[in-house]
Amino acid sequence: MNYQGLQTYTRQLAWGVINNYPADFERHDAIHEQVDGSELVIYYGKAWETVDAIHRAETLLLRRAEELREDYGMESNDINTIMTQLAYCILYIMTQEAVEELSTCTA
Repeated sequence: MNYQGLQTYTRQLAWGVINNYPADFERHDAIHEQVDGSELVIYYGKAWETVDAIHRAETLLLRRAEELREDYGMESNDINTIMTQLAYCILYIMTQEAVEELSTCTA
């Protein structure tokens, strides 16, 4: 999947957050649930593709994902685990931004 595909995908996750969770539900938890179950996070190969797509198109986002991974205290020496953690952080950031954008458009 390329960067544009990831943007479309995370907008769909964002709509899932907006439409499927009550207003009083913590947005952080809703985004986590949407992202954590994503095949782009669960499967190593797809996680690698996600990180690669961002590395090629949006290096600042990759840096932000690396910082978020550190902030969450995610640690591993296994490269596949690191990639799934980075993919999670990338999707979390992109979904969070899409939720904010879509929420202001529908408000």
